[in-house]
Amino acid sequence: MQPKGKSALLVLDLANVSGLFATYAPRAASGDSAQIDLNKLRSALGSISQVPITEAIACTHTNDGRERYVSIVRACGYRAVTRPLRTVSDGQGGAHRICNMDAEVAAEAMLRSKDHDTVIIGSGDADFAPLVDSLKADGKRVYVAAHNRGVATELLNAAGRTNFIDLGSYHNAVRLRPELPQEFPGPPADPVMSAEELGSPTPSGKSMLLVDGQFLCGACQAEGWQMDWGKFGGAVQQKFGPLAGITLFDRETASRQGLHDTMSRRYGWNLMTKAPKISDNSCSMAVDMSCAAVEAARQGHGVVLATGSGHLFHLVNRLKNDGCSVALAAPSQGLSAQLRAAFADNEVFNASAHRAELSRPVPGYAARPYMRPLAIPSTDPAMHGFRQ
Repeated sequence: MQPKGKSALLVLDLANVSGLFATYAPRAASGDSAQIDLNKLRSALGSISQVPITEAIACTHTNDGRERYVSIVRACGYRAVTRPLRTVSDGQGGAHRICNMDAEVAAEAMLRSKDHDTVIIGSGDADFAPLVDSLKADGKRVYVAAHNRGVATELLNAAGRTNFIDLGSYHNAVRLRPELPQEFPGPPADPVMSAEELGSPTPSGKSMLLVDGQFLCGACQAEGWQMDWGKFGGAVQQKFGPLAGITLFDRETASRQGLHDTMSRRYGWNLMTKAPKISDNSCSMAVDMSCAAVEAARQGHGVVLATGSGHLFHLVNRLKNDGCSVALAAPSQGLSAQLRAAFADNEVFNASAHRAELSRPVPGYAARPYMRPLAIPSTDPAMHGFRQ
């Protein structure tokens, strides 16, 4: 572990940073490289922030012959966090491959920031605004390093424009030199934090239930039933023990306002909502849930994830390695096989198997994957108000 003191943690969303650099970096000569020299980048960011970078992490995919590139990343002194690309349908008979590393970036930044005063996030993605807010609330100084032509306004506002490092102004300083260095420091070991370092030396005996509203609504509707949210909270509490609180993560739209009012006013759930992106109408809550999960662990709570997203696979493994109790509560419809494999059978509550007890009868209701959820409160007073 690095000693506490004035030091910086660098966490890179490598696809975002290197992709924007390759797209926008001017090349004075045809032989100029459009790749970032990771050694130079680390040195430059340390100089600009005036804080030595004592730990660096790069999150990237491993497909398309990138094994050698990943080995170079490690040889440059970065710890590489990897996952494979996955193929998704474009809805028009075609397909494309994606590798969203947002949850990995958020998990590593939150878990490793405890040993540092400063955190540098290498990405321009708007989804990292909640991560910046969480780190600042934890007393960290946060810089965002990205190209000025690819940084989201939300992320700039969260970090503050004085803490934005424009990589577009440092093209020549961080451009890859023609030859690779002959000698590298060895790759750092994958850190495992003790319970004391994680911030939870004494477990509370309670868990935080973190609910992915978009996934749960869509999964239940695809199976043809309407979940009674109050009964769901009660069932999770019965399965995994007392809950310290419940937070619903969901998109902020007028059509879902009724659901949010029910969760907050009648059930006592906390709400974390945000508007969809204007560019593509997407609304990923993976970063928000990752930050909340790490905060819960630091407070000595276990974590129950009500989601099916494979993006949180890395977070689950990191929390478990750090001694945190993590469980899963979700319908089987749409549940990521990778995420499910991270849990033992006794760590899983399959909501689909308890459909009869958890559903709210709605006349004429049938399987419609994109139907707007109905805000119907539980009629059982014992199921209300789990926030303690």
